[in-house]
Amino acid sequence: HNTLPSTATFSSIDYRFGNTQVTIRNNLTQRITQRDGAAGQIDHNLENVASSLFRSPPTDFRLRASASSAIDQAIALPESGLDLDGLPHDFGSGPDLGAYEAR
Repeated sequence: HNTLPSTATFSSIDYRFGNTQVTIRNNLTQRITQRDGAAGQIDHNLENVASSLFRSPPTDFRLRASASSAIDQAIALPESGLDLDGLPHDFGSGPDLGAYEAR
């Protein structure tokens, strides 16, 4: 549940090295990059995120009500915890991608 938008073309989430085994889920990001033989389960992420998904970047990265590509698109995970507003990642019919739940 990270929100990592960028106008640059570099990778926002990078996993690497042969002994790496990761799970990367529920993120809004510019790009996720696998290198050097790393392995993992990578799903329920949205890459190349447009700034139009957010209320008022760069100061407010909460999702707009129209951000249908991110709202209710995440997978429910018990370890997801709370969003950056301190509320559960489960509002609505499913969790949202990124660091904030749209409310």
